[in-house]
Amino acid sequence: MSLFSNMKKTIIFDWNGTLIDDTKFSLDIENQLFRNRNLREISLEEYREKFCFPVIEYYKNIGFDFKHHSFEQLSTEFNEIYNQQYRQCNLMENTLPLLRNLKTRGIHCLILSASHQDHLNEQVRYFNLDSYFDDVIGTQTIHAVSKVEQGMNWIQSHKEKKEDCLFIGDTIHDSETAKAMGIDCILMDRGHQNYDVLKESGRIIIHDLMELLNHI
Repeated sequence: MSLFSNMKKTIIFDWNGTLIDDTKFSLDIENQLFRNRNLREISLEEYREKFCFPVIEYYKNIGFDFKHHSFEQLSTEFNEIYNQQYRQCNLMENTLPLLRNLKTRGIHCLILSASHQDHLNEQVRYFNLDSYFDDVIGTQTIHAVSKVEQGMNWIQSHKEKKEDCLFIGDTIHDSETAKAMGIDCILMDRGHQNYDVLKESGRIIIHDLMELLNHI
């Protein structure tokens, strides 16, 4: 039984770490770039504990020295490799069954991501998910800064009632984005941040996408 007072009519999905299972893939790219700079590698456990938005703050958390290395250059190289190789990733488990279920129910779905709009469009097309989403919203930067502005612009320009909308993501930033939009949020602990980090948000936390159906 849903813990929310309203039946949800619109589901807003994060992309990275929520619908595309790219956490380990992203970390592998980072460690490749760190090795190239003779910097220490990061374990998956440390990554999921310290990752945050904006991503530049995550690099500060792991001791990245901006006096000797450029964040912008690192970010550019990361995105070049990611966009060349993202086809190695899979969709998160149960992505398609969930989206099919929501479509059958007539629930509107969209993606809101901090990824660059062009890259996001390409990835959604590659995984043949276009038909499941009414809108795919990214940003105009590759540096993964924030998606709060995009989220607020969307909620202000659409007729959906805030209480009918639900955001699902895998980071505290998704919770913050939902709060700025004035909508409910559920977080999943299989992405870029672990359960212990996510529980500080006070949000409902799920481990499998199909658990979402228990809350709408």
